[in-house]
Amino acid sequence: MRTDLLALLICPTCENGRLELVVTARDTREVRTGFVFCYHCQSTYPVADGIVDLLGDPPASIEQEQRGWLKLLGETTPELDAHMLQLPDLPDPHWLSQATNFHALLSHVKLAGARVLDIGSGRTWSARWLLRYGAGQVVAIDILREKYIGLATAELFFQADDIYFERILCDMEHLPFAAETFDAVLSTASLHHALDLGRVFNALSRILRPGGLALIVNEPVRRCGTEQDLSNSPEVAVGINEHTYTILEWLAAATKAGLRPQLHVPQSVKLAQQEGRLGEVLVSPRVNYLAQLLGSSVGKRLLNWQSLLVKTYCDYELPLAMVARKLDTAY
Repeated sequence: MRTDLLALLICPTCENGRLELVVTARDTREVRTGFVFCYHCQSTYPVADGIVDLLGDPPASIEQEQRGWLKLLGETTPELDAHMLQLPDLPDPHWLSQATNFHALLSHVKLAGARVLDIGSGRTWSARWLLRYGAGQVVAIDILREKYIGLATAELFFQADDIYFERILCDMEHLPFAAETFDAVLSTASLHHALDLGRVFNALSRILRPGGLALIVNEPVRRCGTEQDLSNSPEVAVGINEHTYTILEWLAAATKAGLRPQLHVPQSVKLAQQEGRLGEVLVSPRVNYLAQLLGSSVGKRLLNWQSLLVKTYCDYELPLAMVARKLDTAY
């Protein structure tokens, strides 16, 4: 971490105290070891390998999820370095879809000089790309530290690109940042792991500046009128929190938090329609209807209407692509 990070933070325990940094080792890039101390409640938080641990004593749900992700990670080898450096642009269907939607959504917004929080950053490739898209300062948060699955992976990007972004271990439902601190918040396939979606949106609305943007991409969206079924999920099997929300639940959580959401057609769906393989990426009995709609000039104009996009998300299993703007200082 760098010392100027302190100006953004609040104590996650008392949410009140002034934080001070005690340094035990630093290099030319950052403080490598030490601890952050709260004058108000006397809490201390370690800094190790440049990562600030603001999780403190995490609840059982987070500890269970940490163990689950490590089980899924399994054994690792240095050969994974090259894999990490390619993210998200890997040549397999899952990652191609993720990368296409990620790049398309970020191309819709202007991030030049912005301070951006990357929620659920995990392997931190998204934080790296935020800098490539022009962000001035990036803070990556997650509950995982371990290389290849968590924040320690950032060292690969620091060395490859000669870049820097902050890394903090913390809970996305209780963001340890001062109010109105960030110009934008990004989540790519992360928010659905939260236990309480509304609480997460309230937290990110609090730390966004007026007019700030919440960029949400690649989250799963359940069709309206269907029940959540995660019985075959490998993540749930190892204890990871998984949820599939309908588009109405996503929109309600954003709106109640004081954000104005705007939906986009995922770029992966647009490309699938253009290539004649829409049925491969959508799960719905009405795929042909959507193909006709996307393929017609009238349909393309209609899809600018948010009301029709809401209906489309209700009827089809599309990955979420949403930009939500904070309306004012109320949250």
